[in-house]
Amino acid sequence: TSKLQGNIVIPDATVSIKEEAFCLCAFNGTLTLGKGVKSIGKNAFGSCLNATGDLIIPDNVTTLGEFAFLGCEFSGNLQIGNGIREIPSQCFFSSIPRIKGHLKIGDNVEIIGNSAFDRFYFTGDLIIPDQVKEIKQNAFSQAHFTGNLVMGSGVKEISFYAFNRSEFQG
Repeated sequence: TSKLQGNIVIPDATVSIKEEAFCLCAFNGTLTLGKGVKSIGKNAFGSCLNATGDLIIPDNVTTLGEFAFLGCEFSGNLQIGNGIREIPSQCFFSSIPRIKGHLKIGDNVEIIGNSAFDRFYFTGDLIIPDQVKEIKQNAFSQAHFTGNLVMGSGVKEISFYAFNRSEFQG
C-alpha cells in the first residue's frame, strides 16, 4: 500500500486514468478529477483508503471501468456525473461502509451493474433517475440508506437480489 499525504489532483490535461493507476493507495486528502478526464480504468482507485471529502465524478467522465472505486473510503458524498451511461460491475463495491454521505446518480445513467453499490452505507434517499432502464443483480445488495427508495419511471428490469438485504430507514 502506498501512503500519500494530502490531496490527489488529476490535471485538466489528463484524458485517461488507466487500470490500477492508484490501486491500494492510502491518502488523507481529497481526490479532484480534472475537466479533461474522459475515462477511469478498471480498479484505477481500488482500495484507496482514508480519503476525505466528496467523491465527485464530473460530467466529462464518460467511462468507468469495473472495480474503479472498489473498496474506496471517502468521508463525504458520492456524485456520479451526467456523462456516465453505465455504472459497471462492482464499481463501488465495499466490504464495509466506506462513503458516509449522499449518493447522487447522474441523470443519464441507463444501467446499474452487478454489485455496483453492494454493501454501501449512504445518508438520505436513494433516487434512481428516470433514464435508468436496468438494475442488475446485487446492485444495491446489503446497502443501507437513511431515507427512502424512489424508483425512476424508466426502470424496465430489476434483476434478482438487486436490493437483497438492503435497509431503507425513511
